[in-house]
This record gives sequence, structure tokens and C-alpha cells, in this order.
Amino acid sequence: MKISKKYIDYLLIFIFSFFVAFIPWDKVRLIVSIDRSNYYNYFMYETNRLSYIDFISIIDFIKNEWFWHYSISFLATFFNLNLIFNIIGFLIFFSFSIFLFKKTNILYIFLLINPLVIDLIYSHLRMSFALIFFIWSIL
Repeated sequence: MKISKKYIDYLLIFIFSFFVAFIPWDKVRLIVSIDRSNYYNYFMYETNRLSYIDFISIIDFIKNEWFWHYSISFLATFFNLNLIFNIIGFLIFFSFSIFLFKKTNILYIFLLINPLVIDLIYSHLRMSFALIFFIWSIL
């Protein structure tokens, strides 16, 4: 049985994305990701916005980021928040890599290892979470 080169490339993208997402970037960059630590404190210790905001119309769901708050709160009942945040980082890096692989060459995924992309996937979690859905909608 011969395995297609395409499947091997997808496997390499998966492994590469896993390693990039689970590197402790705070220690590598020697700075603390403020956004990430704020989300950690919010979901661990503060009152969730869903408990005190009235959702009357669809606009209320959109402007108060209902899906973000609900999904992270739901997942936090089963998993550690750091794991959830790392999985979001993995999914965004994997999505970027698949997009680049489909549009260009697999070697271009190494260009994703730059400070801007790392900051996006590691610090700006809400934006990364939204970009996952956007990228998969255009793939």
C-alpha cells in the first residue's frame, strides 16, 4: 500500500503545528502574554459575562461575543485553561499551514515562524479563535 505524498504533507503539517503551538512562548520570548493571562484570570476567577448580560437580539449575541465566552467556559469545565488556549493556538497555526499548503508550497509554512504570527496565535486568543472559522470557511 502506497501512501500519497499529500497525506504525508498533512501529517507533517499536523506535527509541526503541534510543536509550534505547545512551545512555552512566554519563556522563549522572555515576556508575559498579557492578553493570555487576562483571559486566564477572567475565566478562572471572575464572573462570566453571560450571567449578567441580557441577550435580547442577535446583535447582543454578536457584540458581546457570546460564542467566545460560552465555548471557553464550557470547555473549562472539562479541561485546563492553558490546554484550551494551546489548542486554539494549534488550530490557528494548523489552519494557516493548511491554507498555505493548498495555495502554495509546504515549505512556506516555515515562514509562519515569525514574531507577528507567534504573537497572534499565542497572545490574541479571541482573534485567533475567530480566524480559525474564517480560514476554514474559505478553504
